[in-house]
Amino acid sequence: DEAPHAAIKQLDKSTFQGRTLNVRLVEERAVPSGPRAAGSGAAIRPCFDFARGKCSKGANCKWAHVKPPLGTEEEGGTSSRRPDWQKKRPAAASASAAGALQDIPEDYCRKFQLGKCHRGPGCRWRHELWRGCRASSASEAAEAPESDVRAAGCSRDAHMASTQPSSQKRSRDAAGLAEDAADRPSVRVANLRARLARREAAWRETADVPTEVVPAAVKNKDIVWRAMERTLAKLVCSAG
Repeated sequence: DEAPHAAIKQLDKSTFQGRTLNVRLVEERAVPSGPRAAGSGAAIRPCFDFARGKCSKGANCKWAHVKPPLGTEEEGGTSSRRPDWQKKRPAAASASAAGALQDIPEDYCRKFQLGKCHRGPGCRWRHELWRGCRASSASEAAEAPESDVRAAGCSRDAHMASTQPSSQKRSRDAAGLAEDAADRPSVRVANLRARLARREAAWRETADVPTEVVPAAVKNKDIVWRAMERTLAKLVCSAG
């Protein structure tokens, strides 16, 4: 027993390759025979495996074995780690889709009325129960909630479209027609030829010796020029 102590005393604080060694005797820790007490340095973090009934470490587990609190009757009497905002929303089986979405204002969240909104504080609509929401059985809520939500969304879009001024509708229709006309091959070919003509005219104004044909070396140095010519050639080939 004295040999290890003598070796530790000899090696402790010695220098090896420019480093000072700190040598200590290894102490074996006794395994606790019973569960850890709350005031004896036990872990504060609860053991999630124990909460699910799947922890196999027993008293040797380094996390606290605390029974999870039971939920309310609305949650079915089971533990839940859902956030508070998600617990406050109505249950999906306690709200009727037809009753919850009847005469509801536009700024109210329709999925929250059915208990199906998962956006929480990030939702752009109000998370408040509409006064016209009526309770119903689970079968009524499970019949067609998604279809009612889609129908309500379509009716809201139709209402917004009907309330828009006619000038906005005409301007939007005109913009759509202009975009469709600009996508036609003939219009694109005409636009590209006009742009190439303007570029050639600008080059002749700055050239020392203007010629009838622009040299190929000048076009090769201009990436935009080459791209427009290639696009024009593709459009002409596809049209022909």
